[in-house]
Amino acid sequence: MEQQDPGRAVGELRSIWQTLGIDPTVLVPDSEGTIAPATTLPVVEGQLPVAIEALPRLTLQGESAAPELRLGTTIGHGGMGVVRLATQLPLGREVAVKTGRPDCALELLREARSTGLLEHPNVVPVHALGRDAENAPMLIMKRVDGVSWRALIADPRHPLRAGDARDPLEYHLGILLQVCNAVSFAHSKGILHRDIKPENVMVGRFGEVYLLDWGMAAAVSERAAEILPRASEIQTVAGTPPYMAPEMAAADGARIDERSDVYLLGAVLHECITGQPRHLGASLLEVLGAAYRSPPFAYGPEVPEELAAICNRATAAEPAARFASAEELRRALERFLSHRASSALAQMARGRLAELAELLRRRDAEAERQIHVRFGECRLAFQEALKTWPENGEAQRGLAQAVELMVAHLIAHTDFGAATALLRELPDPPPELKRRLVELEASLAEERARLERLLALEQDLDLNVGRRTRATLVLVVGVLYTALPLIGGLAERRGWLSPRPRSLVLQSLLFGLIWLVGASWSRKTLFRSAVNRRLAFSVGTITVTATAFTGAAAWLGLSTSLTLLMLMPVFFLSLAILAAFVDKRLILSALTYLLGFAVAAAVRPWTYEVFAASTAVALVYVAYLWRPERFCSGETL
Repeated sequence: MEQQDPGRAVGELRSIWQTLGIDPTVLVPDSEGTIAPATTLPVVEGQLPVAIEALPRLTLQGESAAPELRLGTTIGHGGMGVVRLATQLPLGREVAVKTGRPDCALELLREARSTGLLEHPNVVPVHALGRDAENAPMLIMKRVDGVSWRALIADPRHPLRAGDARDPLEYHLGILLQVCNAVSFAHSKGILHRDIKPENVMVGRFGEVYLLDWGMAAAVSERAAEILPRASEIQTVAGTPPYMAPEMAAADGARIDERSDVYLLGAVLHECITGQPRHLGASLLEVLGAAYRSPPFAYGPEVPEELAAICNRATAAEPAARFASAEELRRALERFLSHRASSALAQMARGRLAELAELLRRRDAEAERQIHVRFGECRLAFQEALKTWPENGEAQRGLAQAVELMVAHLIAHTDFGAATALLRELPDPPPELKRRLVELEASLAEERARLERLLALEQDLDLNVGRRTRATLVLVVGVLYTALPLIGGLAERRGWLSPRPRSLVLQSLLFGLIWLVGASWSRKTLFRSAVNRRLAFSVGTITVTATAFTGAAAWLGLSTSLTLLMLMPVFFLSLAILAAFVDKRLILSALTYLLGFAVAAAVRPWTYEVFAASTAVALVYVAYLWRPERFCSGETL
């Protein structure tokens, strides 16, 4: 609804009142805050006196030998009469007697007759209607031992509430439900109350609830119209301004019907929720202007959304937008009470959600430790609220908000799996979160590919791969490279034979063949990584180099011992290159050949033995570096 300017609303009201001939200066509330309706004269002159004269005479104590009533203290008064405590002497029971002002006699008669039609537990029973010695009407009603609902609203610790375990809201809603029952029953009889407010509700000591003061009742049925003015013919402002419906403030009888009473019930509900009347203002005209505008009220977060919606619907400016009946309003309130545990859980969860949002904003180490705890708490509370009331909109929105916050947090921490699983809980995930999740998935896939490439590269350069195979081949070659020179040196020294340089060529070819057969046998392991392929290629290159070198030495006619002496620098350079580009630890094997070359050059007759010793030390050290015990379990040849 578009909210009008207060001053404009008052101006519109003045214009409406002028059309109806209503003088705003005579709109003066009584002590109860009620604007009494203008006195309606009988249709036929003299009808009222005749009607009063027809009432039975009620005698008071002191008036006759057999009095019926003994009047006591005044217990209430309003714009149309006074209520006094009395004793009904023939029965010896206490009753309440209401007498009206002379100008309100007709209203009192109408109240008596309308109340007499409403035999309901929430309407005070009428015992009798009569007249006193001055022909003033007297209404005898049940005496209610209790207090006004207004007193209970004003004092949450009122003695009447002692021992009641319900919280204030539930307690007052319980009273309002009974008032709704009374109003529903009255509507079924074609009667509107028109002045529902806490002051007109009496609460008894034992939980009885009575809707009082039917003096402004109006008829919406033909039967009720026999004793009450028709609501459709109302052309005067009457009621209590802080609770009035817009059509009541405008004296628009054509729109005053059962939904006007629904508005009054909603205005009382508003006061139960907020502690303040529905319409406020610095003057009577401002209050009436507020009633005429009646914009939706913005309730705070402490008010459950369902209850706020009920109240705003009941007090909608347009009658068609309100609950169709007091019974429909009552059922809505009962549903709210049945949902209240769910609403309370949702409210508690909202607090946890606010704490979660604050933790997510902080982003410090302590906050990170608490984030998952707070999310778990608010998520569980929202879910429990939805178990008891699946249509709880507050819980639905709160759960969705909590999940969205947590998904965003998980995406920021690249936890794709948890974020994806959590986002599936949302029936309609936000497009922004879905987009970010797709981007995260692509980023993680790219990162995995990069890591796989790095892992493959690391494996290609990992000397642990195929170490057992390499160690075995090195030991075989080492044994041959050690044994054959020793045998050759021993044979030459004993004179058994004189090794020729071409024998070294055959020896190099034999070593190459052994390495080739071994590499082919263990190719799945040896050629699995780049570093092993480099080693295999390097060993092959060394073999070819050694073969070419020994072949050149034989062609030049160099002696075998000199050829072996010159091979040691060749092997030093080869192993040094391998140490630089493959395994730096091989430098010790390379230095063994360099040391052997120096020793052999000094003791030429022992070249065979020095070469064999250098080979044994160098290759045994290499086999030690790649020994099988260093492998991971499961390594195969």
